[in-house]
Amino acid sequence: MEGAVRNLEKIERVRLPSSARTMSIFRGLRPGQKRYLYSTMQVYDALPGRELMYYRYAQNLQRQNLLGHITYEDAARYISVLMRPEKDPVTTKDTREKRKNTSGR
Repeated sequence: MEGAVRNLEKIERVRLPSSARTMSIFRGLRPGQKRYLYSTMQVYDALPGRELMYYRYAQNLQRQNLLGHITYEDAARYISVLMRPEKDPVTTKDTREKRKNTSGR
């Protein structure tokens, strides 16, 4: 039994960004409660999945261009339309700016 305990992987602790520590939703919570709530918020964040979808679509356009199915200009035009943030129905300008400030990008 003792050997089984030694083989367990240590779970990495959720780190709360300094900008999130001052959010009103976290006031009055203990540190563990803050980490739990923040990790739950990350699970329901749609932005990483959407960015991955955009990246895969851009890769697909590049591949189609390399295969000769579409021209470079067409691929560039499709990617430029895809990357226009105002066309994203979920993310508004305010939330994009907040995400940029909290993620440190």
